[in-house]
Amino acid sequence: MKRPAGSAGGRGQVRRELVRAQAHVMDRLVATSRSGTRLGLRNLSAAFGLNKLGEFLLILSMAVYYDAKYETIFSYLQGEGKSCPTIRLALSLYELTSAVSMEDREGVLEGRGPLFDYLLSVDSVHQATRPAGCS
Repeated sequence: MKRPAGSAGGRGQVRRELVRAQAHVMDRLVATSRSGTRLGLRNLSAAFGLNKLGEFLLILSMAVYYDAKYETIFSYLQGEGKSCPTIRLALSLYELTSAVSMEDREGVLEGRGPLFDYLLSVDSVHQATRPAGCS
């Protein structure tokens, strides 16, 4: 999949889609909570002490398990051959809609914090260890 030439407006479109998706997720979280259903992600986040950035990175890293279309999306955003999100891509996407403290940014880039202590490992500052099937 090739990127459109001169896609300067692409970042704005990605930001709009992320904001829309974020609003949808928040609406679903509220509705699910009101129905009395327990949310596995919220329980996991509480158990491991994840903040919003940690939740986002975890969800993004698991996206390819949920739906194979995310492999295509990640390859499009990062270049052919990278079907799982790199840490740098994840931070870039998160920062389109939310601020990241310097401490959180450095922790993620260095593979420090509860997310990496318990749930993910890092093979370099650029790439999270890939689950089976990710290139």
